[in-house]
Amino acid sequence: MLTLPMKARILASLLLLSSGPCLELAIQTDVHVLPSGDSTRHVIVETSDPSDCDLRSELPGGEHVSQVLFVIADPAFQPANIETFDSQLSPKIKKDSKRRAWETTKSISAGTKTSDLTIVRRGETAGATNEATVRVDSFVLFRKITYVEIVRDTATRESMAAATAQVASTVSEVVKRAGRALLSDQYDLTDFENYLQSGFRRSFARMLVNMLDEDPDRPSGLMAVLDAMIQEGIPAPVEKIEDILSGKETDELVKNEVLENLKRAFTTKIASLLKRKGATKENPGLPIKPEELSGIYNPGLLDSTLQRAMVDVTGKESSFEDLFKSAGGQLFGNFGGVMMDPELGSARTRWRTVVSMPGQMLRSNGVPLRDGRVLWLHLSGDMALRSTRHEAESIELDRTAIASVGGDASNLKPEDYLELLSALGNGRDRKPNPKLIATLRAAVDGDASARHKVEKGDDFETVAKILKISKKDD
Repeated sequence: MLTLPMKARILASLLLLSSGPCLELAIQTDVHVLPSGDSTRHVIVETSDPSDCDLRSELPGGEHVSQVLFVIADPAFQPANIETFDSQLSPKIKKDSKRRAWETTKSISAGTKTSDLTIVRRGETAGATNEATVRVDSFVLFRKITYVEIVRDTATRESMAAATAQVASTVSEVVKRAGRALLSDQYDLTDFENYLQSGFRRSFARMLVNMLDEDPDRPSGLMAVLDAMIQEGIPAPVEKIEDILSGKETDELVKNEVLENLKRAFTTKIASLLKRKGATKENPGLPIKPEELSGIYNPGLLDSTLQRAMVDVTGKESSFEDLFKSAGGQLFGNFGGVMMDPELGSARTRWRTVVSMPGQMLRSNGVPLRDGRVLWLHLSGDMALRSTRHEAESIELDRTAIASVGGDASNLKPEDYLELLSALGNGRDRKPNPKLIATLRAAVDGDASARHKVEKGDDFETVAKILKISKKDD
């Protein structure tokens, strides 16, 4: 179709950028949670090159900035010695003298929400950010400590779907107007325009979604583009493209040959959708050969025609690249869109968080380490278009309170902690049962009636059994 410049640029960019990452950002957070729920956070931000990605206390003003990513963080961040910590950047980047790092340590009170930083792309005002909190629930005999951190991208699957539909609609309208300008004098464009409004629009939107789903894995992303083309009857030299991506094929002549083959395939598709002026079912005329359309590729003609059509549709001078940039925040947020953002290139973000929890760990959605801590490690694609949650929950016993009601907390098994929580908690989140907690608090404070209920009451049978609370005679 006449979207050849757009798809060719996407394909060419993928072929040229297949050599690997050039910009990397790593975030390391080590959190130590105390039994009180207070915590300390040590955060390190490391970038492969501050001329591409820099840490600032606020977004810079003006359009002429060199960086493509900004980490907006508290001024408390100070330059860090890169020799004093284990870098999260790729081995090749670790050897680069341009890499820089900043760090900070802060103390956070229990129940206080905190954010360490915000990642913003050049040209955007909203960014991906994190928010962490430690919640403490008192069960009198123990405390349940919950750590929750959410890393939120600026875009969601829903916003991406809406943005891809809008971009596809705009592109199809631009191509339709350009097609009329270039071809309507000689050809009947009815089938061509019907295809743009139906099959093409769906195919183009699906291609964008598939590319973003695979991002930032370029080989898989490219295959998503090729799959969309093949489904629309546009053959592609898949094996040669795979060889280029894998590094088996480095000859520039072969790369140019691939792009020429793609151009011929697109032209053949266009020709199949055109009819000659005045053609009918009874007298369709001679088939249109792809060679007849070679004139649309005259230097400057196609680009200038598309630019005029873009002005007609959008009301301003812009390019397809501008269209993607304007929709970029909703299309791929701050962690996705690597393949479709030439300025960002092959950026990659690694977000690593390690948390140490007090007491007995109950559950987490991270990876347990041998020393009892919990690890989360996410790459750009893991965090794109979603909210990524870090959750951990533990129990810290109050042995003084347990002893005051005649209990013994020695030799508890991990499942005993879960049983205690189930016995005294309500609902899916196991919030403290107000009635039972009030009785326990009174018993600890010395109330004889409450102590009797804890010792012999049905509501406390599990608690008394696990904690070996002695039963006194009436």
